[in-house]
Amino acid sequence: MNGQFHRFTPEAYELIGRMDGKRSLQEIWEEASAVLGDHVPTQQDVIDLVGQLYHANAIQADRNADVAEMYSRRNRAKRQRLIQKLMSPFGLKVPLWDPDPFLERTKHFVMPIFGTTGLAIWLATVVAGLVLAIINASAFFHNVADKVLALENVLMIVLIYPLVKAIHELGHAYAVKRWGGEVREIGLMFLIFYPVPYTDASDATSFRDKRQRILVGAAGIMVELFLASVAMFVWVLVEPGVVRAVAANVILLAGVSTPLFNGNPLLRFDAYYVLSDAIEIPNLAKRSTGQIAYLVKRYALRLKNVASPAWSDKEAAWLAAYAVLSFAYRIFILLAVSFAVTSQYAVLGGLIACWAIYMTVIGPLIRIVRAPQTDSGMRQAQGRIYAIGAGALAVLLILLFVIPMPYSTRAQGIVWVEDQAIVRAGDDGFLKSIEAVPGSQVRVGQSLVTLDNPIASARLTMLGAQRDYAQQQLLAAYDRPDQALVQSGSLEVLDTEQRIASERADGLRPRSAMAGEFLLPGANDAMGKYYKRGERIGFIADPRHMIVVLLVPEEDIVPIRRKGTDIAVRFVTQASNPVNGRIVRITPEPQDTLPSAVLSTDGGGLFAPDPRAKDGLKTFNRFYRVDVVVPDLRRHRVEERVFGRFQHKWEPIGYRWSRSLRRMFLAGLGSA
Repeated sequence: MNGQFHRFTPEAYELIGRMDGKRSLQEIWEEASAVLGDHVPTQQDVIDLVGQLYHANAIQADRNADVAEMYSRRNRAKRQRLIQKLMSPFGLKVPLWDPDPFLERTKHFVMPIFGTTGLAIWLATVVAGLVLAIINASAFFHNVADKVLALENVLMIVLIYPLVKAIHELGHAYAVKRWGGEVREIGLMFLIFYPVPYTDASDATSFRDKRQRILVGAAGIMVELFLASVAMFVWVLVEPGVVRAVAANVILLAGVSTPLFNGNPLLRFDAYYVLSDAIEIPNLAKRSTGQIAYLVKRYALRLKNVASPAWSDKEAAWLAAYAVLSFAYRIFILLAVSFAVTSQYAVLGGLIACWAIYMTVIGPLIRIVRAPQTDSGMRQAQGRIYAIGAGALAVLLILLFVIPMPYSTRAQGIVWVEDQAIVRAGDDGFLKSIEAVPGSQVRVGQSLVTLDNPIASARLTMLGAQRDYAQQQLLAAYDRPDQALVQSGSLEVLDTEQRIASERADGLRPRSAMAGEFLLPGANDAMGKYYKRGERIGFIADPRHMIVVLLVPEEDIVPIRRKGTDIAVRFVTQASNPVNGRIVRITPEPQDTLPSAVLSTDGGGLFAPDPRAKDGLKTFNRFYRVDVVVPDLRRHRVEERVFGRFQHKWEPIGYRWSRSLRRMFLAGLGSA
């Protein structure tokens, strides 16, 4: 007994069921022909089936077993499995422990969970946790990316993740024990060289009821959803601190990773086996690849003697759809992981990216080229295969690098004012009074607000007293030239300091530099607010001095700088009516300070603010500011959101993709 399970088609079962050691293969095939009719396997298929049974050690002939040969086959199988593990650094497994005795001793504590009461508790907890998650989504996901990537939180995740996964794997193990199976292996699987617990629950394959197999596969997912729901209760109820941080990480690990990995049937994790049992298509991944190969041979190469691995049209549709979707999702995950790792570890990320390209592109191409040499059925169409392959490659290269495609860049921005229309604090101070009514028209030089700075006022008074004293000392030293010279110098210094202090004091009463409408954001709550020197207080809105400011991510600026770029702007209040604009200025260097909080993710924008900055305007990602002149801004208010579309000259899409890949890897190398 080696713990392996084998599934065969109904036609194969008709043959295997007659292998009783008394009938010859000819007799077996003739009896099966009488039952199966036109669906009977060919004699070559019968020989291949016997060979499969022999290599699986599932057949015994009328001679003594060759023990040495069996050991040799077992050793070859071990070496093959080792090679497969080394070829897949995403899933290297190291067995550690036989947990079956422990599970036997403790299962009576867990078995009640698998009843109706346990299901009701699980369902109520998960639904309640989901409701809480929806209600608190805004607060929970506020700056979540910044919090997760903080160094102290990364260390916490490293400690929490194996514990969450260990509980997940125990869920599988106890589910197997619930229906009488055995669990003989628990170990560590290294995902990107990070250890994660795993459980060998293959004994569930022997369960006849597919609902039992589905529950075994889904047990880990159900455990993680339960943990995430409980953690959501904790996160809502407790005050900020270590406990709440642990709960937040459990929510992210058990709630976010589930749909991406374990809960996604497109990867060969838990949900894959659940789907395979639910639709009753064993070996779904391998047979879906076989279905694509069949379609290529049958319809692209027009081979006649080929058979589909599907048993029905419905199953054929399942297999084809799964092959396409799973391949696309694997590519997405591999690229996402390689880029993420590159940003921190350039060499390791590059190796993973090269391995991903080989496994998903180069390796399959090599197998396709070699197929006519190993497949006798394809050998007759060898010329057609190479012609189709060369033609497809030529078409792909033409589409990517020859035919121009529409090319545009999108950016988000706001209606803004010129620098002279921004009202700023001339010195640090608290808003004491509002001189001009917000929303009213003001004239040039009109006082707008008054700030209070007791320290600045006291310093100005002190400097006045010091100047009076220095003046008296100068008059007293009129007959002593040397002392008079010293006092004269001191007086000049005090005059300069007094002038500067007076100018800063005048800055506590900002005045309008132009005529227009005075706008004071948050006027109702502005009284007593503290403003730093140079900080924006409000605006003077005049359509003649209003512009559209678009913020372009650093990596997208190159095509915008080229000549011939057209710009169209859509205002959020008139999204259906685009307006043409004209670029008047692009900042020479990238910036990291937003002109308005409206453009941050907190305000509905695209740029994540740095949580260390109190004003919420400093961002993690840098951008270029593009000033655009748009006709007739009288109907639009300052800080109104706009969407810009830069239309460039048409260009083949391959060049754009190559630039994007190069930028991403160079960015990763630069930050590593």
